[in-house]
Amino acid sequence: MKVTIIGTGYMANGIGMRIVAGNHSLTIVGRNEGKARSLAKKLGKDVKWGNLSDKLSGDIIIFTLPYTGIPDVIKAYNTQLSDKILVDISNPVDLKTFELTTPAGSSGAEEIAKLLPKGAKLIKAFNTTFAGILADRTVAGKWVDVFVAGDDQKAKKIVMRLVSDGALRAIDVGPLKHARQLEGMQLIHMSLQKTLGTNGMSTIRIASPIDRTKKIETESYDKAVDNDTFTQNMLQMKKRTNSSPQSPGERGSNSVSGLTPSPDSDDDVLQNAHQMGIAPDADLEHPKELNIAKDVADAERDLKYK
Repeated sequence: MKVTIIGTGYMANGIGMRIVAGNHSLTIVGRNEGKARSLAKKLGKDVKWGNLSDKLSGDIIIFTLPYTGIPDVIKAYNTQLSDKILVDISNPVDLKTFELTTPAGSSGAEEIAKLLPKGAKLIKAFNTTFAGILADRTVAGKWVDVFVAGDDQKAKKIVMRLVSDGALRAIDVGPLKHARQLEGMQLIHMSLQKTLGTNGMSTIRIASPIDRTKKIETESYDKAVDNDTFTQNMLQMKKRTNSSPQSPGERGSNSVSGLTPSPDSDDDVLQNAHQMGIAPDADLEHPKELNIAKDVADAERDLKYK
């Protein structure tokens, strides 16, 4: 599949790693082409990049943007979005009050769907997964669940395949209106990060002792991690990962529930720093540095025992 990610922040990085792991074609697009190029090169030699003024490519378009920034992107691309599968990962949360900002009886995804041109198909996914979790692929040795909601069954199955190919478990939660519950779940999940001390390294998962679930997980996971492209990309990433993580002070001074966001978020469609500082964007929700080292170690192990 050909996938385009719009955004250059932590979630673009995390989801991009899963797409590369699944051996799919990937393009990173951002308003700042330099950031898009930097992220693309980090993700792999075959990953392309561009800016928002370029013609949109790809069968699947993933918005790794804050809820408030997505309408501007839809307006900019307009009919180019027709007949595309669009993935919304956002959470419409007011980080000052920790309340959902959508109208009663609706969700961010449903409000976004109202803005789309004819033929565009919107799927909700990845809104309950933090970026660091996507990089690690597992939590405490357990599978990571990605809840997927949408009205178009064919489009939803395609997105679920994309998720599964990236060594994650895709769970169909029904129509797009169930994005209301997904966004509510993540609101609670986000608000508990300081209380639990998990700092963006937790996940929402359906656990079961049923053997059938374990079998499905093992088969899907083995298929993804045994992919030569995946392991080679992870080893290449090791060579490029030489800089130490920034300190909280270097990443920015705004804090959300005790967490420190990065000023270099993927919200480059927003008009000013104030909006960027309070929007529920990928960087604010996912402050944890990505654990590239673990993926590299796993990749080396996979190559050794092939």
